[in-house]
Amino acid sequence: MPRASLLKALTGPVVAAVLLSSCGGGSSTPAGSSETASSTSTSVAPSTSVAPSTSAPSAGTLTQDSAVEAVSSWLQAIEDGDRSAVEAALGRTSLQAVPAMGGLETLMSGLAEGMAAFDGPGLQRDAIEIPGTQGAWLVTSSGEVTREGMVEPDAHSWLVVPGADGARIEAFVHPPPEILAPTDLGAAQTTDQVTVTMLAGGRALTYLDGVQLPDPAVEGIDGDQVTITPAFAQGLPQGEHVVVVLVVPEEGQLGPWASVALPVTVP
Repeated sequence: MPRASLLKALTGPVVAAVLLSSCGGGSSTPAGSSETASSTSTSVAPSTSVAPSTSAPSAGTLTQDSAVEAVSSWLQAIEDGDRSAVEAALGRTSLQAVPAMGGLETLMSGLAEGMAAFDGPGLQRDAIEIPGTQGAWLVTSSGEVTREGMVEPDAHSWLVVPGADGARIEAFVHPPPEILAPTDLGAAQTTDQVTVTMLAGGRALTYLDGVQLPDPAVEGIDGDQVTITPAFAQGLPQGEHVVVVLVVPEEGQLGPWASVALPVTVP
């Protein structure tokens, strides 16, 4: 898959003004919103980009509804062009990634044209509390997304982390994830694997339509990244699905926080 498509998988066309133009996704709507399997995860090799800390995130008071609302409000700030509000809501991993992506001021127009589309009407919005993270949530938006005059099935994910003075949105990561498989999200096979690269340094978790999967396969590829392959019990099921791969901090760390949603269709 071209690097442009890989970057888009993480940010939508968020980096369009700097790195790429918008490209289409695959299929969309996830099945459930809060159903999860038993808590399973796989440790990822330590990252050099986020230093360990003995301070855990604040327990906060985030609920499923407040996590979804936090993302919606953040996307509205993007649409309003309120760069200060957008930056103020970002979490640690995202703030570290933004300079390498050209800076937030440079990215704002791409965000408004791309990522903000996931706050449009008629989309499926779901939130799942992430096990072992003291109140962090995985929020997804999926469905028929209208972007730059075109309608296409797509999906996106954010991590919402409780902070001392409110929710923090983890929307960006550097280096960005790369979708290695399947090569065609809109025409996958039941035997296809889903494999992405992600930032190293935390616990790897994977979800299929809102349900947590067993431990994924994780392999280091360099000092900053790993490959993560979800474990499907009987291969990819037929139909339209959303697969989410995320990395969250080990106990005693502040980061990394990173996720990517893949809209996958198996005809």
